[in-house]
Amino acid sequence: MNIIHTPSVNFSVRKESPSFIILHGMSTPPKQSLEILTSPKLGVSSHYYIEQNGLIHELVSPDKKAFHAGISGWGDKKNSLNEYSIGIEFQCYKSKHHLFAGFRKKQIASGIELCHYLMKKYAIKPNHVLGHSDIAPDRKEDPGVLFPWSSFEKEGIGICPRKEKKVIDVNSRLKDIGYPVQYGIDACIIAFKRHFMPSVRIDAKITKAFLKKLSFY
Repeated sequence: MNIIHTPSVNFSVRKESPSFIILHGMSTPPKQSLEILTSPKLGVSSHYYIEQNGLIHELVSPDKKAFHAGISGWGDKKNSLNEYSIGIEFQCYKSKHHLFAGFRKKQIASGIELCHYLMKKYAIKPNHVLGHSDIAPDRKEDPGVLFPWSSFEKEGIGICPRKEKKVIDVNSRLKDIGYPVQYGIDACIIAFKRHFMPSVRIDAKITKAFLKKLSFY
């Protein structure tokens, strides 16, 4: 992997090994994005930033806690996933119709390679690779409906459609998958559709049909 070190001072000591990878989209140019992620005044960061050309910046060691997730949750993890996760920002841009657009093949290839490396090193489960909007559905939309999740799923990364599962109701199934329903079921439905149904209308209406097809590794 082509990784360069672009240190950020915005980190703290981890109390436990990371068990999640959170994928983000950042629609500002690389120079501005890196300034934001390394600014002591702003206090935000991620572990990695991947440019559209595939170049990977390591800003914070994954052994340290970066500040990328904010108020968030997944499964039994509440309040914030910063403590438990590695954050990867993907360079993109804001288009006429989308807040997050312009993901490139070289960039995605680098992201897949990096995810495989981190998953192996830290024993991170495939279904613990999530988007920012998955864990903070009431606040965040990134990495957005144009993010190529299918490319990651083909490489065994992420929550992939595998086999049907009985669904009693939408709320319980979303909670079973891991969505933080405490932040609002409508927000979770919208986040779910961004991730798994990006070609449909992104609203809070959903049927049980698609939810049946998701299973865990």
